[in-house]
Amino acid sequence: MRKLIFKWLFQQSKISFWVAMFTLMILGLGLTKLEKNYSYISYFKPSDPVIEVFNDFQNKFGNDDNVVIMVSTPTGVFNKNTIQLISELTDEIWKAKNIIRVESLTNYIINYEDKTDGLVSEELFSTDIPLDEAYIETQKEKAVQHEIIPSYFLSNDHNAALVIGYTKPAFETEPDYEKIMESIRTVVSRFKDKYPQHTFDISGIIALNHVSNEVSIKDGTTLIPLLLIGIGLLLFIMFKTRLGLIIPCITIIASVIATFGFSGWLGIDINIFTI
Repeated sequence: MRKLIFKWLFQQSKISFWVAMFTLMILGLGLTKLEKNYSYISYFKPSDPVIEVFNDFQNKFGNDDNVVIMVSTPTGVFNKNTIQLISELTDEIWKAKNIIRVESLTNYIINYEDKTDGLVSEELFSTDIPLDEAYIETQKEKAVQHEIIPSYFLSNDHNAALVIGYTKPAFETEPDYEKIMESIRTVVSRFKDKYPQHTFDISGIIALNHVSNEVSIKDGTTLIPLLLIGIGLLLFIMFKTRLGLIIPCITIIASVIATFGFSGWLGIDINIFTI
């Protein structure tokens, strides 16, 4: 049977060529259907029970993707300059793309009982009150004794504080991580110039997903050309002719197009495992 197939291919070489080209073209159209997915969801199978529960939760309530900016300084965060910085940064992150809520050390709502006013709810550092030393010290004591703020918005040594931005819920498609991160990085870059004595670090689910994408693209643009060059050198050493180099390269390129195109038709995403 195999001999008959090869015999027919050689006897009908023109028909075989055009059938192969037509097949490659159809498979190549699948490249337009390829989608990227570098989120943490790609680590799990779609049929995973935990993912099914998670997807059901997201369909009902939306996602809780966030971006976290850590502001740190060796002199501690409880001083006028740093508190003002965190307050300004909180306001600017509100303006970033797709951010609908921002929580930080300065705008966190604390509740306490006052003998005169009863139960009081207020921001930890109100913008209506001057940031003098007495006020900062008083609010520091409230923050340190709070059950949530320490180890969440505030480091144990009081040298670092977090600003957390939450994105708009996405029910059908994932948020545009690239544009969100571009907006966040622009804000952070301005603050790095304005407050050079402070250190700014970006983290969170959005940053993790975006960095995974960036690393994969960087690896692809570096490793794939090196791989092709290595294959080309090996083929030239083996065959010592240009034709011996060109024909295998055409086969490799066609195979790559067919493979990724077929993946597109099957709905297989490009992620850190399939790249």
